[in-house]
Amino acid sequence: MTHRVELEKQIGVSGAEDQVLRFPESVVRDLKTVTDILIRHHAKRIILYGSFARGDFRLSSDLDLCVEEIPDEEYFSAWAETLMIVSRHVSILDLAGVRGYLRERILSEGMVLYAV
Repeated sequence: MTHRVELEKQIGVSGAEDQVLRFPESVVRDLKTVTDILIRHHAKRIILYGSFARGDFRLSSDLDLCVEEIPDEEYFSAWAETLMIVSRHVSILDLAGVRGYLRERILSEGMVLYAV
């Protein structure tokens, strides 16, 4: 099974699938890996924001992710695991700590990859 098919089955929010599946295979693979890690560490919602969500990414662009309701100890474990496994730069923010303009942008323009 390809990473695209696996990610398509995993993403539970309508509309995100089509957009994610247009990303290059390496990006889909990295998103799947990071999403799996965050889900294992009890993230309740995962939002992709930044250049990939806007569609103005480059192949070398980093992945900007925001998570919701992840316990502090799980957040740091997930972040460390991501650093060890994914070669692309990944930024993972906890939505609880994001304020102002950035929070508004994440919530209005972000692509929800996972939610329970």
